[in-house]
Amino acid sequence: MYPVMRIFALLLVLSLAVAEPAQAFVAYVRAVEDSDCVSVTRSRNGKGEAEIYYFYGIAAPRGRQPMAVDAKALVRRLLKPGTRITVQSPLEDDRGRQRALVYVEDTSLSWALLSAGLAWVDRQNCKAMFCPRWYRVEQEAAAAGKGIWGLGLNSMPWQWQE
Repeated sequence: MYPVMRIFALLLVLSLAVAEPAQAFVAYVRAVEDSDCVSVTRSRNGKGEAEIYYFYGIAAPRGRQPMAVDAKALVRRLLKPGTRITVQSPLEDDRGRQRALVYVEDTSLSWALLSAGLAWVDRQNCKAMFCPRWYRVEQEAAAAGKGIWGLGLNSMPWQWQE
């Protein structure tokens, strides 16, 4: 092995050894705020300060957009008040909102909305290494005519203005 490659391999191993694990914590649903966000507390009894998290990597119909009611209904079905969830890798977006991967049991809320055709991948902000898989889930929902993709609209959902 060339010395440069050996040094590179050593640096790679060391960087993996000291890399911080994805930040994750358990929380409890206080309320579904909209089709793409939830308020939570870290206390099982629901007391304490509420934190609002937007689902990472997606945009879902909101307000008066087509399918907004359906998207919010799906989230409410999965996230009843008091439901134990996992919030992973929270980060602040350019608008000051907290975005995170939100899981109920082993299901990602972002993935659930995408696969039901009730959200689309956020083309500007979904940068994680799993985002290409989410594009495939979105394409499968579109090909099957699920949710927003079955409406026959003449503009793509991510072009909608609220």
